[in-house]
Amino acid sequence: MSRARGSLGSRRGQKRPSRRWLLLFLALAIVIAAGKTCAAVTGRSNPIDTALTHLTTPLVNVVRSIGQGFSLVWNIPSALRDNVSLKAERDLLERRVEELKNVEADRRHLVEQYGLEPLPQFATVTARVIARPYDLWFDSAWISAGSRHGVRKGNLVANDDGVVGVVTETHTTSSNVMLISSPELALGAITRDTRVEGVIHGFDATRINFDLIPAGSPVDIGDKLFTLGESTYPGGEDNRPRGVYIGVVSRVVDSGGFLDIAVEPAASVNRLGWVVVYTQ
Repeated sequence: MSRARGSLGSRRGQKRPSRRWLLLFLALAIVIAAGKTCAAVTGRSNPIDTALTHLTTPLVNVVRSIGQGFSLVWNIPSALRDNVSLKAERDLLERRVEELKNVEADRRHLVEQYGLEPLPQFATVTARVIARPYDLWFDSAWISAGSRHGVRKGNLVANDDGVVGVVTETHTTSSNVMLISSPELALGAITRDTRVEGVIHGFDATRINFDLIPAGSPVDIGDKLFTLGESTYPGGEDNRPRGVYIGVVSRVVDSGGFLDIAVEPAASVNRLGWVVVYTQ
């Protein structure tokens, strides 16, 4: 009998918390309903909604800040990569600006000192060397400008130091350049002071030849050579500007009938980088 009473009391004790929660939820529902009714009747904002908004706003702001912090940390590697890329582009642009300033300074120097200037109908297209065949290292190079940019076969190619070569093949966005060190290269040249004209031919990376110069011609070691400027007809393959620096005479030998003249090229074929193509 006592056990039965104890069991009944235990069950009643378990029901009391459940009833309390039920009464609490019922009271909360009544309060919410009263607040909604009051807001609907008076047209004012619901005080319960206002209270909940004030209570939950700080929590929402904290959660939002945490989310933004995680997003920022997640994007740090991407931001660092973008920063490195932008810095590289900025450095490249700054270097190109300085190179173009140097080219313009050289042009003014040629005009002021020697009276030599590329013909006005020539424009320049900037390109970079994109490929060098290992088996033809001193003969040719590929650049990142082609027929789409106005480049044609026969155009003169130079960099900040001097003549690099001549375009021999063009595609839409690339061209092949015969380098100044190639034995196949032939280009008209003229000395700065004595105005002796001849043809340069490639020999190797450190030497080119100034040929077809009769013995007794006034050519001396230290004389500087520039492009002669050739023109066949408008748009012709041999149209090239006058006055682009080629190099300096390093040896003169009278071989009987003609002079054997070696020239040290101004542009190194091992340091080409960016170039300009003279186009029409």
